[in-house]
Amino acid sequence: MPLSGNSENEKNMVNNIHNVSEMPTIPKNTKRILLLFSIIGIVGCLLILIPQVRNAIILFGERFIVHRKLNNSVWNGILIQVSSSILLLFFFGFIFSKSHQNFLLLLPIIFGYLVVAIYGVNILYWDEWNLPVFINGILEHGIRFKDFVSQHNEHRLVFPKIVFLIIGLIFHINSKVYMYVSWILNSFIYLSLISYLKHITKNQNSKMNIFIALLLGFIVFDTIQIENLLWGFQIGFIMVNCFAVLSFYLFHIWTFSNKNKYLIFSLIAAVVSAFSALHGLFVLPVILCIMGIDSFSKKEFVAKNYIYILIPLIFVYTFYFYNYHKVPYHPDYFGAPLYKLPLYFFCVLGSPLIPRYYNQFDLVFRTVFMGFIIFSTNIIITIYLIRKKKVNMNIFPLCLIYFSFVFCASLTMGRVGFGIGQALSLRYTSCVLLGIAGLVLIIFNEFIINNRKQFVAYGLFALFFLIMAQNTDFSSLRNYSELRKMQQNILLDYRNQPLENLKNIRSWNDYESAKERIELIESHKWSVFFEK
Repeated sequence: MPLSGNSENEKNMVNNIHNVSEMPTIPKNTKRILLLFSIIGIVGCLLILIPQVRNAIILFGERFIVHRKLNNSVWNGILIQVSSSILLLFFFGFIFSKSHQNFLLLLPIIFGYLVVAIYGVNILYWDEWNLPVFINGILEHGIRFKDFVSQHNEHRLVFPKIVFLIIGLIFHINSKVYMYVSWILNSFIYLSLISYLKHITKNQNSKMNIFIALLLGFIVFDTIQIENLLWGFQIGFIMVNCFAVLSFYLFHIWTFSNKNKYLIFSLIAAVVSAFSALHGLFVLPVILCIMGIDSFSKKEFVAKNYIYILIPLIFVYTFYFYNYHKVPYHPDYFGAPLYKLPLYFFCVLGSPLIPRYYNQFDLVFRTVFMGFIIFSTNIIITIYLIRKKKVNMNIFPLCLIYFSFVFCASLTMGRVGFGIGQALSLRYTSCVLLGIAGLVLIIFNEFIINNRKQFVAYGLFALFFLIMAQNTDFSSLRNYSELRKMQQNILLDYRNQPLENLKNIRSWNDYESAKERIELIESHKWSVFFEK
């Protein structure tokens, strides 16, 4: 798999990938246009905030565009998307018209922190109610191996449980602290993407590089994944993404450097990912898949490289599925008519790119269509890279893309029985967003660095940024936070609450079981009771 130097293409590969002397510049006329966008953005957003203008826009839209009355929540969603898109034009113009500094790269990390700081609420919710029992068991009988490897639904949360235990004991099972851990992990993902970006551009900080880095950052911290950002228990999903990205990146470095330490660390990261949540199991198979595509492209096959991956893969799968049992309350595998399988797959794949203010039918239709577009685009790009023998130059982004594909396929196999609407669950978007980031990196590598069809690439990146801006719906964040605060108040006053209210935070079988679990965290002063 490492570069052999046998072919002329491989001899020039590193030089080509680092060739930034011809990095495109932004023409003066384009800068003027972007500055005009900036002015339009500011004026447009100010106008939308004025009630009279807002009402006039709504009246015009109902009379001449949709030809029917829409409720306020729908209009709020539309206006939020319009205003955020206009703001994006302002931001786009600012980046390309002003001198930039490296601190701009911190904006996505700061944004992610503010989302947790402002909208995060310390409240145990749903699966998090297993944490007090887990930690209390550790306190009573000590640490036991089986407590960490035991199955939770389809997952073996070995490494997330270590985090749950340490953070829980130090910070009294504060859910918001878990959210900050997820933020830190997402920051590592973002920094890994930036590191790869610097690798392929030889550390050049051009304006386009900064723009791409910011685009990648806001993909990583996209608020469409609100459940993973603001639900502490979802550390497992974020850990999978973090260590998968690390594994793919280190594997990519190994293919160029031929230093085995990178391969070893890549395999270690893959194992951590596998025992963080179920879809972490797909990291090693994806690496094998990309190795196979690269071998097919170059018509070369190095058996020992496959053995390096197969040995840990066999170990991980054997250990993971030992004494594994199917979750009884989940549907059968492929538990739906065959025609629903591709619909569910494309729905999951397109879910992060479609805002949620449409009705259910329109939303499913749009996400399926978007998923088909993403899938087709990536397949075409893969064929292009194979024909041009450039797979080895794009191993990292290809791994991200196919990791998201395999994730969507696994969900289709295990969840399609719940119905296609379930594919819209926001917790599934984090892994798919990695595939979007991979697509952005390949477009940048092939069309910007190699100085071909730049206008197409600029247009695609602007479109990606617009989509990310549309999905940043602060009203949804606020509503989510208000719901958690309401649940927090219910929990604090649990003795005076009926069972129906307590079921807002977990599906209790009866009042006594709810009271017993709540009294456990109250006796230890965990969660909300530590702040009481």
